Amino acid sequence: MFTEEEKANFGKVTESLKKYRRAELSEENGRNLIQELYVDLLPDNQILNICKNPNTTYLIGRKGTGKSTIFQKLEDDIKKDNSKITCYIDVKTLFESTQSEYINDTKLENNIPKEIISKYLLQRAFIKDVLQIIVQSVDEKYNLFERIFQSFKNNELKNKINTLLQKVDNNECLEKIEIPVLSDVQTKISNDIEKESESNTSGNISSNFSATPSVNSSLLSSDSMRQRTADMWCQEFGSIFVQIFKIKDYLSELKEILLILQIRHLYVLLDDFSELEQDALKTFVDTILAPLNNWSEEFIKFKIACYPNRIYYGNIDPTKIDKINLDFYNLYSTIDREKMEEKAIDFTKRLLQNRFHFFCHKEPSFYFDTDLASIDNYYELLFQVSMNVPRCLGYILFYCHQNTISYNKKITKKDIEGAAQRYYQNQLEVFFDNKTHSLCTFEEKLSVIQQKTLLEIIIKRMKEIRQKIIKGEYKGKSYQENKTNPFTSHFYCFPELENLISTLELNFFITKYNEMSDRDGKNVDIYAINYGLIMKSNLRWGKPIEHRKYFIERPFNFNQTIEDFLKQSKNFECTNNNCKKKFPYEMKPMLEFTYMKCPDCHSPVIMVTIADLFKQEIENIKNPDNLPDIEYQILSTLFNSYQKGCNVKDLIEELDLSKQLIGVRAKNLEELGLVTRTWSENGRFIKITDKAIDQYFDRTN
Repeated sequence: MFTEEEKANFGKVTESLKKYRRAELSEENGRNLIQELYVDLLPDNQILNICKNPNTTYLIGRKGTGKSTIFQKLEDDIKKDNSKITCYIDVKTLFESTQSEYINDTKLENNIPKEIISKYLLQRAFIKDVLQIIVQSVDEKYNLFERIFQSFKNNELKNKINTLLQKVDNNECLEKIEIPVLSDVQTKISNDIEKESESNTSGNISSNFSATPSVNSSLLSSDSMRQRTADMWCQEFGSIFVQIFKIKDYLSELKEILLILQIRHLYVLLDDFSELEQDALKTFVDTILAPLNNWSEEFIKFKIACYPNRIYYGNIDPTKIDKINLDFYNLYSTIDREKMEEKAIDFTKRLLQNRFHFFCHKEPSFYFDTDLASIDNYYELLFQVSMNVPRCLGYILFYCHQNTISYNKKITKKDIEGAAQRYYQNQLEVFFDNKTHSLCTFEEKLSVIQQKTLLEIIIKRMKEIRQKIIKGEYKGKSYQENKTNPFTSHFYCFPELENLISTLELNFFITKYNEMSDRDGKNVDIYAINYGLIMKSNLRWGKPIEHRKYFIERPFNFNQTIEDFLKQSKNFECTNNNCKKKFPYEMKPMLEFTYMKCPDCHSPVIMVTIADLFKQEIENIKNPDNLPDIEYQILSTLFNSYQKGCNVKDLIEELDLSKQLIGVRAKNLEELGLVTRTWSENGRFIKITDKAIDQYFDRTN
């Protein structure tokens, strides 16, 4: 039915959608295709045009929602404007590279606690690298001017650029400032610790709260004292780096260079901003982002790609920046809530038409069985299985290509649903294994196990609802018309529970679908369970067409389900290492009354997971051969997607990693006998070994 060329062209469509982050949209000859292939989530390039405005902009969306593609288009457009310049920084890759390259500095050992000196030096090296990249982007613009306008030559300007680069990189210059600054901080923290100790010794504040007994806060252990000191030092990192790098002087000299080049705006594009560790992210904002944004007098504007609920603004005023939410509900509900699904489907249609026209020179309908359903029905289903995420859509079409197009069959709705299930099992479900079987911290493993348990509880509850509808225990009209195969894919809960299920949403197990008032008139958030997970669980996705309020029927109220789980698995704990008093989850209202402060020592109280409940699960995943997270992800990707091997290029597009980082980690894996590395005509070829499969994976799955 299909020619080999038609099959190959369909494959090009899927590959262009699957590409991760900075994998450029280009042809084999290297020609950049971003101008031809860019499709905005809104008509008339509304999102791109907002990003072009000289304002600091936060692009907020989950992985694969198109943040990096927007950056590519923005860079390409700005290249044509000599009054502007862009500087792209892959924040996560830069930080990972810095981790493997930073050099220990023994001169500082007497000025900073040994427990945090590595963290300090790593963050210092990262800040330095960011400042250098910004100046280097200006230097590239200068060199471009020289090539285009041969008469343009400004030795004084070139010297200014080189001088600024040297200042950032000059360790001697840093040391003259750094040692005195660290000495001042050391004195300040010592005085603060002494005052805290005296305050604690004076006696505890009595409390009527019934909670587990705390250690007498006057008995300050050496371990807790060290931890408290380390915490206070980490809080000072931002102010320390602002001083030692002389951020104001750096900014002043940079602005002077930009003025000479007649550049009105420098756009700094920060990709994967939320991938930084929390303390490093906070330091980065306090040291670089906020000062340069607030002091630059409109010269420097940041474009920041970040995840929902993983944003730290620091001293940046959120009311004075542009925020663009790229996820389905957050984007389209602000425009027209009644038609948001219609607008999302329109994007799916425009995106696919663009790719099929370019690569296949055909309408998408050429590859779909339109005798069984209209092409518009397919667009609707493709939106539902991908939730408007281009990368998810690319994978689902990739599996359709493998299972259907390559066998000369047109795609049906059943094929798309099967591909959605395969995508879930191969790309999403492995999140739990990747995290629990990597060298993560105990707290990270605990959090992942808890999220997996909660997801299992949600699916179990959906299956119970399905059985009750089939048995006729729920007698409402909305259930009767589909009684033998009822819809059970959405649930709702109160907005205040959002943060507790945000990790499930961030990793696509669930997606916020709508906001409505429930049967009692209370505002609730409606969530859709991943389509592939619904298929795997033998449930049915969606709702009866004629029942608009089906999702807020009382059986789908999951407030109690989630809260019961939290009561069993979470409690509150004082952050003061000399107190550490614990409070049961039921005491949340009383703690809120005290502004989440410990009634004994007035330190902040945080929610933590009760480790004992998941002791068996943690024991089951303890493995002395556990690998660093990145290396396990490489093995997992090879096992799940490329058991016959692949080129480094494929891993770059599959994973959130740079070529250099994959090269270093693959070499480590080769030395352990877990992969083989050979050369092919397309570069390095990596293949997982039988030893790795036997040691880390289950062949029967």
